[in-house]
Amino acid sequence: TGSIGVFGIIPNVTAPLEEFLGVYSDTILLHDHATMNGVTQPFSDYECNVIQDGVNSTYDLFLNRVSEGRSLTIARVREIAQGRVYTGRQALSIGLIDEIGGLDQAVSHCIEESELNKGAALKAYPNREIDALSLLMNSQELEDEVKLVESIGDYISSSLPFIIHRDIPQKNIYMMMPIVMDVE
Repeated sequence: TGSIGVFGIIPNVTAPLEEFLGVYSDTILLHDHATMNGVTQPFSDYECNVIQDGVNSTYDLFLNRVSEGRSLTIARVREIAQGRVYTGRQALSIGLIDEIGGLDQAVSHCIEESELNKGAALKAYPNREIDALSLLMNSQELEDEVKLVESIGDYISSSLPFIIHRDIPQKNIYMMMPIVMDVE
C-alpha cells in the first residue's frame, strides 16, 4: 500500500553540476538564509533545523489525519507509522484500509459514496518526469531536459525525478501520490 510517514529531501547539486557539466554558481545574498530553498549551497545548522521542524509539523498533521480518518489513537498511528511499508493484507489487519483492491475498485467506491454522476468520466494523467536541473535552468524542452539528465549520470536522475516536478508550486514540503486523478 505504500509507506506511512513523511520525509524531506533537499539536495545539494553543486558537486554534480561542477563535476559533470562544469557549471559553477555564485550567489549574492540579501539575507543570511536567502539560499535556504536553493539546491546549490549547503545548509547551516539553523536552516537544517527549520526544515526538520517543517517535516515534523507535517508528520504531526499526518498522524492526526490518519488517526481521525481511521478511528485510531495517535499513539497507535505513531506505533504503526514511522515510514514503514505495509502490504495490503498487513494494512487491512492493522486497520489502515477497509478492503484490498486496486485503483478501479477505489474509484468505484468513491463514486458510490459520493453524489457524483454514476457515469462520470475518469481521467488519469501520468506525472511528467522532470529533473532538478531543468528547474535550475528553466528549460521548456523535455528533450533537452532528458539529454541534460543523461549527461550527468545516475547521481541525480536516480534520486530526484519522483520528488521534483515542474507542475507543482515550489514550497518547502510535499505530500505526493504517484498519480493525479480528475473525477468529473
